[in-house]
Amino acid sequence: MEYRNEQPMLRSGDRTQERLALLVRAGEMFHRSLEVDETLDNVARMAVESFSDLCLFDMIDQHSERLYVTAGAHRDRSMDVLLKNVGSSILYDSEFGIHPAVRVAQSGEPFFVPVFDEAAIYQHAASANHAAFMRRMGYRSRSSSRLSRTGTSSVR
Repeated sequence: MEYRNEQPMLRSGDRTQERLALLVRAGEMFHRSLEVDETLDNVARMAVESFSDLCLFDMIDQHSERLYVTAGAHRDRSMDVLLKNVGSSILYDSEFGIHPAVRVAQSGEPFFVPVFDEAAIYQHAASANHAAFMRRMGYRSRSSSRLSRTGTSSVR
């Protein structure tokens, strides 16, 4: 019995070590390059290699104050080409409503959907193009948070 009780503790400890190692790697990547796009591409790639299927970074243009897709990576590297071509139009295509990343950037409130199924796609898609993108990328959950370097950047 004691052995069984210790196993979850070891697994929990292993997960904690993995998370700490991930934070250390992310910190190293932020110091590797002064180029924001390159740094964000590296962090996105690390995220999909560690725990995520998809990682996108959106930045707010300082002149227009509009979001644009800055960097991204998908666990399936063949999808990376689609990420580079998605462009920022999908963020402002508001056929059905406001894109979640735009809402997060405007409000500062995080967005989290633990299970992304067809109903969630219908509920959160800003447009038919956005819904198709989420299906193609294989969304299973979604988290968006505003991260501030100077109060102007957002990540999803």
